[in-house]
Amino acid sequence: QTCALPLSVVVAGIAMVMQVWAQARLSANRTALIVATEPVWACGLAVAFLHERLTARMAFGAVLLLAGILTAEIDRHPTTTKGIQ
Repeated sequence: QTCALPLSVVVAGIAMVMQVWAQARLSANRTALIVATEPVWACGLAVAFLHERLTARMAFGAVLLLAGILTAEIDRHPTTTKGIQ
């Protein structure tokens, strides 16, 4: 119990450094989409490690969120090749 606070501060610090490192190497759109999946990860980890109950409402929300991300990632405009418009 006494080491929980320092450990959580260190782990949070490492996570922030990793996030900043990744954001510097990805586009803003890609980074926003990855960060948007945070609720899905939180739900999945709570179910896996804290034995939370996955309700239909939670699963539906996760599906909607992932569908939105997939929709945003789909390239609806084909890219042009060099010299061809």
